[in-house]
Amino acid sequence: MTRILIVDDSLTMRLYISTIAKQVRIDSDIILCASAEEAIPYIDEAFDYYSLDYTLPGMSGIELANKILHRHAIAKIVMVTGNKQEAVRSRCDAIKIAMIVKPDIEEPLITFFSEEKLT
Repeated sequence: MTRILIVDDSLTMRLYISTIAKQVRIDSDIILCASAEEAIPYIDEAFDYYSLDYTLPGMSGIELANKILHRHAIAKIVMVTGNKQEAVRSRCDAIKIAMIVKPDIEEPLITFFSEEKLT
């Protein structure tokens, strides 16, 4: 079974990303979180894929990604964001995670969830 953690403060985005993930990974167990703080209890668990929003209440998606990578050095993480700034892309590149810019996320997410699982 494929495990996926989706963290986005928008319920609409969480459900949309979940729907895309289920199209690709039919056998998936998906956890939806509305904030980084809500996701913290899950980061000790191993997931095959992580989809994080950049702008979250409290802790940013980059900070959450760093916490995940601290526990799971090899993790498939994608930052799904409406923020097109080069600084955001540079921060994602620095920690070697993918970045997809909203609103055109369906095809890139299909590609992301189609990639080989690391776990």
